[in-house]
Amino acid sequence: MPGRLRGVTRPHGGNREKILDTALRLFNEQSTGPVSTNHIAKEAGVSPGNLYYHFRNKQELIRELYSRQVDEFAPLWQEMQSSRQVFVSLVELLYRGFEITWRYRFFAREQSSLMQQDPWLKEKLRWVYETRSVLVPPLMDAARKEGIVDLPDDDGLIDDINRLIWMVTYYWLSFFDLESDEPPENGFLEGTRLCLRTVEPYLREDVRREMFDRLGELSRHRAD
Repeated sequence: MPGRLRGVTRPHGGNREKILDTALRLFNEQSTGPVSTNHIAKEAGVSPGNLYYHFRNKQELIRELYSRQVDEFAPLWQEMQSSRQVFVSLVELLYRGFEITWRYRFFAREQSSLMQQDPWLKEKLRWVYETRSVLVPPLMDAARKEGIVDLPDDDGLIDDINRLIWMVTYYWLSFFDLESDEPPENGFLEGTRLCLRTVEPYLREDVRREMFDRLGELSRHRAD
């Protein structure tokens, strides 16, 4: 796995976290291109010198924000692996994952160009995909053997479903931007729903009902 930035620690609070939080807000609002380190320092209420004490350049800020996002996702993967009701719990885990993606939405929108600009990011993103994506097929295969999903004995189909889920999770925001200039009000739910659609045709009926009932509960909770 690509390591964290050399010599960088992650204390909570203080100017370093203020700079990161400000950079995240500005990147989400404006994208990374127009935002300079001087702009970030001014908005964070610190001097440019103080910003450069913590981060040598904007690239380091982007790298650290991506590392924070990866850290926030880690507990979700642990929960998914330990859950006995994988497909029902998958609804909430996907939803919480889309919430994290929304917090770091600049990266979801710009990841292709950011990867081309920074080999470190490309290597780390690929590492995340390669290490996380292999966790899904064994769960689906176990569900097939238990009769939770009705899938033919075809590992290629499971791999394709897995890839489709990843494609939705990686590129849902870019697609929504194509559909409308306004950010989706129900983006978390819509992203979750689209992912569930990839497995819905193969689910046992009672499991399918439970999953979409849970999605409805999340929708009502968010409306409240």
